[in-house]
Amino acid sequence: MLNNPSTNAELIGYTDETGVEKRNIALSQDRAKRVFDVLVAAGISPARISYFGGGEDKSVGKNARQLARKVTFNIK
Repeated sequence: MLNNPSTNAELIGYTDETGVEKRNIALSQDRAKRVFDVLVAAGISPARISYFGGGEDKSVGKNARQLARKVTFNIK
């Protein structure tokens, strides 16, 4: 993003299927916020980055919990 100043990013945090939905939403948002903080500390303007929690990642099965705990980037 430093080399492409017109690029923006949307960060979406996810959790695995364990826990209650309300907690997973909060945890997924916290996860995305931490990545946001790292990018801002690296010199990316916070105005170029948005983030939110997507809650439980339902695209993976119960045997792939570690893969569900992630943050995805949508580059715009």
